[in-house]
Amino acid sequence: MADPAPKIEVARTMPTDLLTSGRWRTWSEPDKVKLRNVLRRAKFRRTYEYDPVAFVHDCFKWDDLPDSGPAPYQSDVLAKLVEEHRVALRGPHGLGKSSCLAWAILWFALTRDGDNWKVPTTASARAQLRLYLWPEVHVWVRRLRWEAIGRDPFIEGRDLLDEALKLDTGEAYALASNDPAKMEGGHADRMLIIYDEAKKIPAGTFEAFQGAVSNAGPETGREALELMGSTPGDPHGHFYQVNQRRVPGYKLIIVTKEMAIAAGRMSPSWVERMKTVWGEHSATYIRRVEGNFAAGDEKSVLPQAWVEAAVERWTEAAVPAVGDADLLEGRVFDGLMLPEELVGPLSVASMDVADSGDDRTTIALRHGPAIIRLQEFPYDPDAHLMAATGALVAILRGAEAGFATVDSVGVGAGVLARLQELRRTGEIREDPVGFIAQGKSDLMDETGSYGFRDLRAEAWWGFRQRLHPTKGDGIMLPPHDELQAELTVSGWRALSEGRIRIEEKDEVKKADRLGRSPDLADAVVMAFWARPAVAYSQTGRGRRIPGM
Repeated sequence: MADPAPKIEVARTMPTDLLTSGRWRTWSEPDKVKLRNVLRRAKFRRTYEYDPVAFVHDCFKWDDLPDSGPAPYQSDVLAKLVEEHRVALRGPHGLGKSSCLAWAILWFALTRDGDNWKVPTTASARAQLRLYLWPEVHVWVRRLRWEAIGRDPFIEGRDLLDEALKLDTGEAYALASNDPAKMEGGHADRMLIIYDEAKKIPAGTFEAFQGAVSNAGPETGREALELMGSTPGDPHGHFYQVNQRRVPGYKLIIVTKEMAIAAGRMSPSWVERMKTVWGEHSATYIRRVEGNFAAGDEKSVLPQAWVEAAVERWTEAAVPAVGDADLLEGRVFDGLMLPEELVGPLSVASMDVADSGDDRTTIALRHGPAIIRLQEFPYDPDAHLMAATGALVAILRGAEAGFATVDSVGVGAGVLARLQELRRTGEIREDPVGFIAQGKSDLMDETGSYGFRDLRAEAWWGFRQRLHPTKGDGIMLPPHDELQAELTVSGWRALSEGRIRIEEKDEVKKADRLGRSPDLADAVVMAFWARPAVAYSQTGRGRRIPGM
């Protein structure tokens, strides 16, 4: 009579008496298969439980990738995670941070399954998890070598979800960083906590997780690892304090631009292009290319942090772009787009008109609080204005609502005249509005203390008020590098006669901070400047700012 197979659990080792007795020879073939799989998984755990570097080398398919394995600093991060338990990774954009975090998640989940384990993942914005970290986990799941792991591939929708991985005895999952209560409730015998883009995660989030791992250590037999990774931001906050070594217990790993280039993760040509886009002395360049902390320019009319917050709001609402490339022209940013149904119909289509060889005619489409499309037409004395005007007319003809605001100085006056003609014939729905940057403004600022030198200052300052993080309108800006650089480069000052002055376009163009005209930024600002007939609205506090 065949000896019945016992219940086979995931374990580091199998009972020796079961193997030496030979009882398994009488089992049914399915039970023998289960035993072989459990033995492979036990060997897998013994081999890789405390060696994530070997896991990454051995358990992923690298044959068709340009890299034959992790970069040296990525291996260092994984090794130190086991040795030091708490690791903070800082460096420039493109170093391979998301891959490193995804490897750590998969290594921990697969080598701890069989015990009570959890991997909570959090970030400064939920979109960072939804659009970047967890898609990266999915990418590397598809590259796992299951024969080396000793288990069947994950089943989509059961084991592997969009933002979660649920195995036999534990799970990895996404958590919003603004809900510390959920973090305090996350306890397990084995925990790995992942902080992605840690520079903006609130201090309360870190404190909440410390409560969840407070009982870990050799005395209790419980394990708690922490891995945070981020590009740097402003010189304040918990991540900054960790980098200043003011928070004890973290192993700090700093990746430099040169290290990323040497590892093939950053292109020298990209570095040179970013010098042109951002300016090598700008806070954005220092943070994203050099990998160092830098404060935003206090003299900028639009603070860096406010612009970044508007980009985060856009990204939070975005979806992966799918569709015909021609129809999506100007709507796709970093592989993402905003669906029109989310933000409503067209509000304003604005055009900033180029009048010299280095400039670009630019169209920005605003739907409610969001910029959903940017189109650029490089200057060509024979064709660019006709092409841009044709594109603008097509947009207005196809829109159910909305009007155009046009930079109507110089050659832009002809564009405005053409739109006025189309309005008279009924081909577009609403009257276009001309914007004359040097025109007179009769507005005061939000405090009632200052007026504006001209309409350019009025429009930029009005946009500043709408962008305000707590008192603004929830503006959403696309993740467009050039746009962000242009929005944050213009300075301002109060003139002696009590008026606010914004740097002129030519001043910005000549300055080595940017080296070009901020055409994209002007188009976006114009999109939020309303027509003179209904230019102002009363806020709840009674102040007057340019209205929607």
